[in-house]
Amino acid sequence: MTILPTVTEDVPLGDAGYLALVNLLNIDLQVIADAIEFEVDTGHTQDLQFDFSGILTVGVLGNYNLVLQKWDAATQQWTGIDGQGEATPLSLSLLGGTSGTVTGLEPGEYRAFMGYNDGTLLGVGVGGTLTLNATDYDFTEIAGYEAVPAIGNVLINDDVPAGTTVQSVDGTTIDPGGTTIQGDFGQLTILPNGAFTYTPTASGAGIGKVDTFEYTLVDADGKTGTATLNVQIGSDSVTLAWDGADPSQAATLEFSATGDDASALVVWENVTNDAFFDDSEDVLISLLQPTTTYNSQAFVVTDSMDVSGTIVLSVIAAALSNGEIALQREVSPGNWQNVQSAPFSILVGLLGPIATIDLSTVDFTAGSYRVHATLSGVGVGVQTSLTTNVDVTYTDQFEIGSATGDTGNLLTNDDLGSAFTSFQIFDGTSYVKVTGAMNIVGDYGTLTVNSDGSYSYVPDPTLTHFTDVQTDTFEYQLVHPTGPVEQSSLVVTVEPSGAGVPVQTMMMFVADDIGGLDQIDATHDDSSSSHAHTDSLDDLSQLIDDSGDDLTIPLEGLDVLSAPDDSDADLTTVEEHVDMIDTPDPADLPVDPLGHLATEDDWNSHPSHVV
Repeated sequence: MTILPTVTEDVPLGDAGYLALVNLLNIDLQVIADAIEFEVDTGHTQDLQFDFSGILTVGVLGNYNLVLQKWDAATQQWTGIDGQGEATPLSLSLLGGTSGTVTGLEPGEYRAFMGYNDGTLLGVGVGGTLTLNATDYDFTEIAGYEAVPAIGNVLINDDVPAGTTVQSVDGTTIDPGGTTIQGDFGQLTILPNGAFTYTPTASGAGIGKVDTFEYTLVDADGKTGTATLNVQIGSDSVTLAWDGADPSQAATLEFSATGDDASALVVWENVTNDAFFDDSEDVLISLLQPTTTYNSQAFVVTDSMDVSGTIVLSVIAAALSNGEIALQREVSPGNWQNVQSAPFSILVGLLGPIATIDLSTVDFTAGSYRVHATLSGVGVGVQTSLTTNVDVTYTDQFEIGSATGDTGNLLTNDDLGSAFTSFQIFDGTSYVKVTGAMNIVGDYGTLTVNSDGSYSYVPDPTLTHFTDVQTDTFEYQLVHPTGPVEQSSLVVTVEPSGAGVPVQTMMMFVADDIGGLDQIDATHDDSSSSHAHTDSLDDLSQLIDDSGDDLTIPLEGLDVLSAPDDSDADLTTVEEHVDMIDTPDPADLPVDPLGHLATEDDWNSHPSHVV
């Protein structure tokens, strides 16, 4: 059974004009000006059709090349389409002329251009126009199924006398002109001479299944025998594993989804306010007012604040004077008390800062505070500027200082089993096919996932403060083209650190290495077998070849085997295999480090078997 992708023909990719073709031996292949860039999407392949309109003669076609390059994201370089070298030059003579097709381009970013190479550094090619189109094969959308019939003969491997025919299949008598039998997954048309054609139903449901038919043979004397025809429905589009010992069993799909883990880090910081209380005031003295007092507006400090900043008095115009700046706290209504002060003296001509209070050194308690200043002097001309800058850090408020996410690929450790397997992500409501970049909002961050399974996770910058490790889980599933679904998930561990997060004490445990019995390597060699052969000619059924297996018909590379299930016939050949195992000399085995746990009696009373 062949699964058909959705095909789109004549997809335009672009064109490029050339006045003359550059010499490929004399250019930097990473820097190409007149190239046509195009992309093959994940889950697609493309056949590239090109046409070059330059005037070329057959004799020089070999000097002209269609050059293809593929972008390597890991190296950030253009390479050949097979990953080798910097480019893949394709001679037009090998491609069959000035137009042709390059088949089977896998997903990725490409570019194409025309180049010239006559073996010298001086050669230049005739210009022209390069036009590219593509046939796109979309394996993410199944267009249909193409049934591939199996043809064979049930008698071909049976030792039967002349005149033996197929009497019936599944109880239906076979007509001389042939009879069609409806199976579980297709139709069997069979003639009395044993020739048959099996055509599976054009559907994905039968892939990997076995259609079983029981047929009866009759010879010229009327003696009968029965056997089974097993038709295994395979597909080049699906990875299958058949049971070699029992061809009647359905295939096992090589198809699985394995969980993924990622990690993220959120570093918390306390919320700060660098403009909690800012104040600037000029303080001066004069003949009429030789002493000046200044009080700022009050500001309130709570127990959940760490305070920093400064109170600075600077001299703008100096004369002989003195005073004090102070941080005061209201100890009772209208009663202010110094918490910290800084006295100063001003000399004639002295300018700049003369008194400072560093608020980070103050032992603040909850309450109302203000800045108080006094300035006294003789004469005029003293002018100062008092600047207050109060900054606070809220010890009970938090914000994200920095966050680190993670990247990976959900499909790396999965077995898709087919190019047609659909990759779907749960968007919070339902599973949706991933055809491009998709954003899924989780509890603690956003997952961006692409159709090739690659993803990135970024923590939410607006998270509410948390102190315990959290997990963000994203569900996805793989849908096999034959129907089965495998579900799995990405679990992102989000770890907090920084402000408000308790320091975890990590305990280190050290243990001695202990080797177990699984370190013992016992080898054996299967080297002998015995065969028993029986032969009898009592009746027809004894002449039907019996290999111990039912008749198995793979649809690809048809091999027909038949064997009787129940008959009055003798079986022609039966092979029995007894595999002998050479066990190693005990002296050559490694010492069991847990041997002290077994006594001599244990070994004698409990025989072990090497399988």
